[in-house]
Amino acid sequence: MSSAWETTTEDVRTVLAKHGKNLDDPKLVEITDSLDHDAIESAALAAAASENIGDDLEKQTAGALSEIEDQLIEDGVIVGPTQFN
Repeated sequence: MSSAWETTTEDVRTVLAKHGKNLDDPKLVEITDSLDHDAIESAALAAAASENIGDDLEKQTAGALSEIEDQLIEDGVIVGPTQFN
């Protein structure tokens, strides 16, 4: 994909913290690396595009965090209910 959105460990840390989970840095990096970054980027860009504001960072962030959360729930790292929609 393009480089329009880059998922960071801080994005993942934000989702984990919202679910009351705090991981050490090596585990956080491992989890971040295991995510589908293309899907996260697509979600970020789609969220912004749905509002007809293609570069709105707040909308991109919301879309990305929601996708990260979905992946972490699917992988069993966290449990629902979802906090980012």
